[in-house]
Amino acid sequence: MAQHIDQRTPNELPTFEGWTVDLRLGQFRRMVPDQECRFVPFDSVEGEALFDRWAAAQDRPPAA
Repeated sequence: MAQHIDQRTPNELPTFEGWTVDLRLGQFRRMVPDQECRFVPFDSVEGEALFDRWAAAQDRPPAA
């Protein structure tokens, strides 16, 4: 008997444009196999731009 398992767990962080959004640590993270991990703090120039786009996307309904 197959059991349905929800793929989104309470500990799963949201993602946006290929970045993992960690609100607790205040950073975006991108991890690509065979590449160095990238961490972008929300308070950096790149992080502020990403955060603004992410926040704006939260106000829109999901794409169908």
